[in-house]
Formats: sequence, C-alpha cells, structure tokens
Amino acid sequence: MKKIIFTTFFAMALSTSVALAEQNFTYWSMWTKNENQALVLAEAIKDFEKDTGIKVNVQWAGRSNIKKLAPTLNARTTPTDLVDQSIGRTYATLIENDQYEPLNDVWGTKIPNETKTVEQVILSSAGSQLTKDGNKFMLPYNITSSGYWYDAKNVPGVAGNEPKTWDEFMALLQKRKDMGKNPIALDGDITGYVVWAFAEILIKYYGAGNVLKLTLDKTGDSLKDPRILQAAQKYEQLVSKKFFGAGYDSSKFPSQQTKWAQRQRDFIYNGIWILNEVAKFTPADADMRYMPMPAMDDSSYSSAETNMFGFVIPKKAKNKENAKKFIAYFMQKKYMDAYATQTLSITSRTDAAVDPQFEDLQATIKNAKTAHGFIDGIQTYNAGYYNKVFGPLVKDLVYGKIKAKQFQDKWVNESVKYWKFN
Repeated sequence: MKKIIFTTFFAMALSTSVALAEQNFTYWSMWTKNENQALVLAEAIKDFEKDTGIKVNVQWAGRSNIKKLAPTLNARTTPTDLVDQSIGRTYATLIENDQYEPLNDVWGTKIPNETKTVEQVILSSAGSQLTKDGNKFMLPYNITSSGYWYDAKNVPGVAGNEPKTWDEFMALLQKRKDMGKNPIALDGDITGYVVWAFAEILIKYYGAGNVLKLTLDKTGDSLKDPRILQAAQKYEQLVSKKFFGAGYDSSKFPSQQTKWAQRQRDFIYNGIWILNEVAKFTPADADMRYMPMPAMDDSSYSSAETNMFGFVIPKKAKNKENAKKFIAYFMQKKYMDAYATQTLSITSRTDAAVDPQFEDLQATIKNAKTAHGFIDGIQTYNAGYYNKVFGPLVKDLVYGKIKAKQFQDKWVNESVKYWKFN
C-alpha cells in the first residue's frame, strides 16, 4: 500500500512540475535592456504574462545572442526557446542547418484581440524571403530598407521633385558640384556601404534575387552579360565625376556620414537607421527625406529592399508552443504602433503607424512589385563569395583602381577561380 501511495504521489508531483514547466519560456533578445526596442518588448511581455499566466524569462543579451546560442545547438535541448535577429545573422547558424522550428502555424493563427491572422497583416512580399523548403522560419516584426537620404533644407528644390532616372540624378549631382558642394557621402572603409548602392543598380537591371544568382554561376558565363558593364559604368560615373565627397576612400567610419548630417555632404546611400545614428550631429531645423534608387532605364525592375528582423524558435527548444503564443501576441497593432513610433522604424505590419519622415520609404516598400534582401542576399546566402570576390572587386571600382570593363573581366575570372576551389 505504501508503494502505491508513494507512486501515486510521485506521479502527481511529476505532473505538477511538468505543468509548471510548460507555463514559461526563455527568450534571448538581441536588444539590450535600455534600448527603446527592449522597452516596447518589455511592455508586451508584462501584458502577455498577465493575460496568459505564462512567465517569460527574458535575457537582454544584445547583438551577440545568436553567437551565444550557436555552441548549444548540438545539446538535447537549447537553453533558450526564442531569439530575434536579422535574416543574415540567423540564416547561417539556424536556418541553413535546419536548426529552426517551422512557424507556418503562427503565420496562420489569429492575432489575439484582433480578427485577422498574422499573415493577413504582414507585408505580403515578406513570406517568400522567409521560407525554406515550404516552411516559414521567421516571424518578422521590423523591416529595414535603404535609399538615398538628404536634408531638404540643405538641398532645396528636391523634395517632391526627386530624380526618377539615373541621368536626372547625375544632372542634379553635377549641378551641386558646380556650386562647390560635395554631392555624396560614402564611408569607403565599410565594404557593405561601398557595395550597397552598386547592388541596387544591378537589381534595377536584373530584378530581385537574380543578382544573387549571378554570384552562384560557377561557369562565370552570366557575368559576361552587357548589363554588368552598364551597371559598372553607372557606378563608375560617381568616381570619374568626383561626386563622392573628399576623403571617402581614406577616412574612417563614421566620418563621412557625420559630415553628411552636418550638411557638408548632400546625399548618402544608407539604411533607415542612419537618422538615429547621426541625430546628435543633425541641425535642429533639419528636414530629412528619403529618395529611392532611380531607374536606370525604361526597363528597370521595381523591387524594394526589405531586410527583416524577427523571431526564430530553435529546433530543440523546450517550450516552443509558449514562445509561439508570445510572438503572435506581439504582432498586435498596439505593440507594432508603439515599436514604430518609439524606435523610429518600420514594422512588418502594413497598417502600423509610421513616422512622417519614413512615409515615402514605406510607400516604396508597399508599392514595389517585388522585394529583395540586403545586397540581394549575397552576404547572407553566399557569404564567402561576398567577402572574397564581390566586395573587394566593387571596392576596387569605387576606389578608382579599375575601370568598368576591367571590373567585368575581373569579376568573370575571380568568380570562376573562386568556384573552382569552393
């Protein structure tokens, strides 16, 4: 009888401990505790715990959260049930190696206290970038994009009359140069900044995803296309006409973007975060505006960069279902509105609030026929090639070490050589 009683008691205790274990999950956030992003998330977490009874064990780990997670992926269970990061930082560690939990069910679930599903409110073009083998691997909440930024008070007459074509843009830059201005800021020691605008020019010629495909061609034949030369010639104009501000190829980041904020440069190609980065250098009367990359010709593709940050659940997470409940909960409009306004960013919800200075950018994202990732995904999906071939070659072009035709020829040769050994 004692044995039966003990066994029954042990079973009840085990059942209770399991039930308690299920009423929590662990979240390693990419944000640090005092960042505005963390403050919005913390408010949502507090409400979620109150509404559901599920405890969120949050660690404000910062940008190294994925790096911290990586060594634990071979364990029986991972120490966290939820992380958030950019596609680029999660892909190589979690997605490429199938160390993620599919989130198709979350995309299809109804958002708490609302009538629509998650998928119905998210930017429609996001799904294709966040799918692998038919499975959604991320639920995005933040979208970044890029373009040319300028202070309308510094460059009068442009707002509402932005150049629509590359030729119009070149004419504007020449006019500014003739006035003694430095038309474009570029921190040339940052490879991503050097490559960024050129990749966008290539996308105008090839369309979303097709520039990435160029880098995956092991024969190099596709790189002999005349459009490669045309794109290189366009970018080379900025060098030959001396449109980049003095010191772009020798100064150290963030020297040039600081000069731009202080009205010593007219335009800068950068991401949405640039306004936050230079805020302390920006004049009080600044009127910051966004301008998309102009069309190269009448056949240019319409595509908008949509680099996403969002939630990923590790494959071996212990409390997947609770983590899924939270990320669907966070997609409520009130939290997306708060995130957009308090962090000066654009969220993945198309009906969320947006700061007036980002309205043009949001419209570009919504109206584009297709979407593409940062540098068309080359840095994410073909990182070795980006670091050893693409990045260095574009740098040589921008530094004036090679001309457009030399760039194309070298790209063909370096690409074939790379794929021979990789």
